Amino acid sequence: QGITLQQPSAKSVDRYLNVWLPLVSSITKTCINHSTSTRLVPPGDVAWIWHCHRLAPFRYEDYTKRHYGQILDATAPFAFQTKEGEKPQYDGEKQSQDSANTQKLWNDHFPNEPFFLNEAP
Repeated sequence: QGITLQQPSAKSVDRYLNVWLPLVSSITKTCINHSTSTRLVPPGDVAWIWHCHRLAPFRYEDYTKRHYGQILDATAPFAFQTKEGEKPQYDGEKQSQDSANTQKLWNDHFPNEPFFLNEAP
């Protein structure tokens, strides 16, 4: 669970591929269509996998273009949340708002998948 040098769990990889990337794609398209900006701040387990995936930029570009038709960019690339609160990487008040918005969007799009992995049944 979370950020580690060990291989991520299958559950974390599933959350990254089947929850996080579709959410980022959906929100990115919404923001483009409505000229708004939303910074998404992922849970720790997802943030780690997303970071690692982007360390292979050509593969990341290929994967996201094939699956989502565009490169999914991270506006706050090293920000992540824990149950105790986010780890500020930019303006603390703005990030707190972004973190709360991210959790709401996650829960709206994927109500059966808890935001924090250790809350899974």
